[in-house]
Amino acid sequence: MFAAINYETGHVIHREEEKFTVNVFQRFLDDILQSNPEGQIVIVLDNARTTSRR
Repeated sequence: MFAAINYETGHVIHREEEKFTVNVFQRFLDDILQSNPEGQIVIVLDNARTTSRR
């Protein structure tokens, strides 16, 4: 799950996917840019585990 919040308006954008891939993350970033085409965007990424053990 990816999520972002506009701290000024409280609007939340989220995306739930089965797998974490570059394409999924890119779509999430595109969602953020579409919702805020003008203005500053601050992105904070954590070290969430993105792979699973086999």
